[in-house]
Amino acid sequence: MLTKEDLTRLHNLKDEGKLYTSVYLNVNPATNPKGEYFVTFRNLIKQESEKLSSSDQKLIYEDIKRIETYLKTGKTEFKKSIAIFSSSQNDLWEVYHLAVPLKNQVVTDRTPYLKPLSEILEQYHSYAVAIVDREHARIFRIQLGEISEYDELFTPDIPRKHKKGGWQGRDENRFRRHIDVHVHFHLLDVVKHLEAVLHVGEVNHIILGGTEESVPLFNKMLPQTIIAKIAGTFTTDMHTSNDEILAKSISIIMDAGKCSEEGLVDELVTRSSKDGSAAVGLEDVLTQMQAGNVHHLIYNEGFSASGFKCSSCNLLTIQNHKECPYCGSEFEKIDHLIDYTIQRAIDKGANISPVMDNVKLKEAGNIGALLRY
Repeated sequence: MLTKEDLTRLHNLKDEGKLYTSVYLNVNPATNPKGEYFVTFRNLIKQESEKLSSSDQKLIYEDIKRIETYLKTGKTEFKKSIAIFSSSQNDLWEVYHLAVPLKNQVVTDRTPYLKPLSEILEQYHSYAVAIVDREHARIFRIQLGEISEYDELFTPDIPRKHKKGGWQGRDENRFRRHIDVHVHFHLLDVVKHLEAVLHVGEVNHIILGGTEESVPLFNKMLPQTIIAKIAGTFTTDMHTSNDEILAKSISIIMDAGKCSEEGLVDELVTRSSKDGSAAVGLEDVLTQMQAGNVHHLIYNEGFSASGFKCSSCNLLTIQNHKECPYCGSEFEKIDHLIDYTIQRAIDKGANISPVMDNVKLKEAGNIGALLRY
């Protein structure tokens, strides 16, 4: 999982005279059914190599071969995009598989090229998820739509059953207080761990999960610094799988962002009807995309459509033309038109915003774009 610490470490690699090859590729199987990313890399590295001196071209030869080999053999790990940093001179090889789309780029320089990764870390907030009960805690991190377990805590020797009897129940009450003290210190330990996570600065928000008993109890112990970061809570137990925790957390994340999403869709629809500075519906969006006029693409998450792509100039359309009106080439039918549209927007420098089940956007065709002019 990509972190700010990774970027800092890569940023500090500035050895004089040594070259780094940085590669960003769209490897989404939906838009690369025949491994087109390999050809894209070959074309991009050729353009980049032509800018270098003959001596520098020799320096990156081993990097190019290693990257090509990986692109041919590592496809089982691919998600939507990939970032590769290679320097045979400096013994560097790092690969990041990302669940978000990136613009295709290849850069050779005296330092790794990190701007695209910095931008997506700023764009996508990071969440800590704490699952707590009376003696266990699991802390996760969600970044760029992926989940990883950060830490696990366990406080042993907390009694689980109350004694019965005793003089007027005093023994039972004393035993309950004994249990409560153990639970209290366990939850305090969890609070300290969360504070440490926030201190590092990698996390923007916190989500709490646990039993119906433990979450309210834990909530009461939280300092204001943590309370201010809480995005939501959900009920679960310690045995819930990572995928289930991610799904529950994503639901909360989406709910937290609904207000800003609604404002964005309102702006889109208003501008579309008022002054024409926005396009709504797939056909209008694709027309503006071809003109290079899309500034911000907005679409309902899960929206899908089929269409056609020019085999030569890559024009996207929902119309079944006999030949491309721009270059005269044939069209090929594609099933994942929205994936291609998103990638095209990114390649042209546009922002993208998926929204969750927005009714107003659905009525407008599930997709729209704020225009550059």
